[in-house]
Amino acid sequence: MSRHVRRKKFGFTLVELLVVIAIIGILVALLLPAVQAAREAARRIQCQNNLKQIGLAFHNYHAALGRFPYGSAGYQDPPLQQGSGHYDFVPYGSMRVLILPYLEQANILDSIPPEYFGMNISNLGAPVKSMSQHQIAIPVFYCPSEVSPNIGEIPLNTQDYVGCLGDCGCPDFGTPYAIASYTGSSGPVAPCPCDYGSPSKILCVLTGTCPCSSDPYDGWHFRPDPARPDLAGVFDKIGTSVKVGQISDGTSNTLMTGEQTHIDPGTGIGAAADCVLGNWALSSTSTGINWDGRFDWWCAGTGFASYHPGGANFGLADGSVRFLSDSIDLLLFAQLGTRSGNEVLGEF
Repeated sequence: MSRHVRRKKFGFTLVELLVVIAIIGILVALLLPAVQAAREAARRIQCQNNLKQIGLAFHNYHAALGRFPYGSAGYQDPPLQQGSGHYDFVPYGSMRVLILPYLEQANILDSIPPEYFGMNISNLGAPVKSMSQHQIAIPVFYCPSEVSPNIGEIPLNTQDYVGCLGDCGCPDFGTPYAIASYTGSSGPVAPCPCDYGSPSKILCVLTGTCPCSSDPYDGWHFRPDPARPDLAGVFDKIGTSVKVGQISDGTSNTLMTGEQTHIDPGTGIGAAADCVLGNWALSSTSTGINWDGRFDWWCAGTGFASYHPGGANFGLADGSVRFLSDSIDLLLFAQLGTRSGNEVLGEF
């Protein structure tokens, strides 16, 4: 007599499978923010390391030449037409170009054609704009949290906001060039004259008026007011080279460099201070950190900002690197930008 043996079948029911998938999905959802936070923390550390290397390069430059490099290209004296809003300046690079030998990039500096140095703006043309060196990515100048690749470009439709790339020694709009994520601190001086765009675009916390600091040439482009030398930062755009002894506020209380974003992810608008080999390489401490209005017009587009949540990394004049919150008191941040303001600073 045969017997029918009922064998038990092993496996998951559909309900059990769905429950397992749901549990795995919950665990992944809980883990993903932690993974993203860890990645961002690693990127921020790499960014801080970049600023550390740049700071050491500044000090090695100072040890060799007895001064820090000038911040950006200087204006000719006298200007072409005083009070006209147009000045003839020499696009011979910036502190980023001058410290290349101290970042083990001397070969790039040596390869730049002579016409790059000492040209008047009226003669600035294809030899400078079309240099192949513009497309050489230099990792130490690039923040890994940038939303743009190391070699990027500013879209043509943003040129009304970012100003003159070609006139600043960089390629024209739509032409790829190496991105720079770090600029020098000019202190709390106006990045542009009050009559260029809307005065409300500049936050002038030290003086309460626009521009924060004016000069005989209408306060144009990061130039300190001779009557307010206390507002000067470590760098300016008149070719001034500062020595350590001139930073009377103390090197540990004075900003030297900070982060500058390439493209505003919300609007796609770009900034003019992000071309590695350009002569525009400064940002003002008069606009705060990650200020919402910084991309409204090209002069305000040169404030300090980063893609790190909550603030930005800064290099101080003593070579140290700090992460400053974008909620920092505006007056304190402005005072950190001065090299000889004699302010009494609290914790920052």
